[in-house]
Amino acid sequence: MNIKAIILIFLCLISTVAVANETAYPNGEARTDNCRGVYDIARGTMEARQAGVSASELIESAERNFQAPWLDLVKSIILDAYENPLFSTSDQKERFISEFANSAYVYCMKS
Repeated sequence: MNIKAIILIFLCLISTVAVANETAYPNGEARTDNCRGVYDIARGTMEARQAGVSASELIESAERNFQAPWLDLVKSIILDAYENPLFSTSDQKERFISEFANSAYVYCMKS
């Protein structure tokens, strides 16, 4: 997959989160929706990381597509992703992508 395709996928993922409802509901629907968005962003970010997309490209994309408070969160996810290594096999990459996204989701739900 080429870099432009990966960035396009990343932009599609983050655009769905940009319109997420930030109002808290007693039944937790908004939290679940927002945390699902966090999961999608984390997954897309780590997929891009594992495909070799530069951190600066993702940060620039986030700055064009997000506003506070989402922008700060997305930048944090991007920076966290780039503190992790690149893996060489598809299985290793997929396992780590899933672990990274699941960790972000769990952290969000606990917050």
